[in-house]
Amino acid sequence: LTGGAFGANALPFDEEDKSPVFSTRRTAILANIKTLREEIKESEDKAQVECFEECIAMEIAHLEQVNKEQEKHDHVIAKARAASVKQVDVETGSEALKDEDL
Repeated sequence: LTGGAFGANALPFDEEDKSPVFSTRRTAILANIKTLREEIKESEDKAQVECFEECIAMEIAHLEQVNKEQEKHDHVIAKARAASVKQVDVETGSEALKDEDL
């Protein structure tokens, strides 16, 4: 037993729309990339330019990670919404279809 209502690997169904969270994170990352590119344009030191370029590469990797997190989140939500829920009559034990199943 895991001690919780969900199995060890199960995720609770969460319909909360996290798109704004992902968008906010993307906006911040893109702002960082823009700032780094501006710093590269103004920099005269080759070592500094290389450092900024490495930072841009890390920001791009971070952006890819955010995209993967959103894809995973969207997949879990879509799968949960698509799951069929059956209502069972407690007295007879027979299954009843929901209105949207008709």
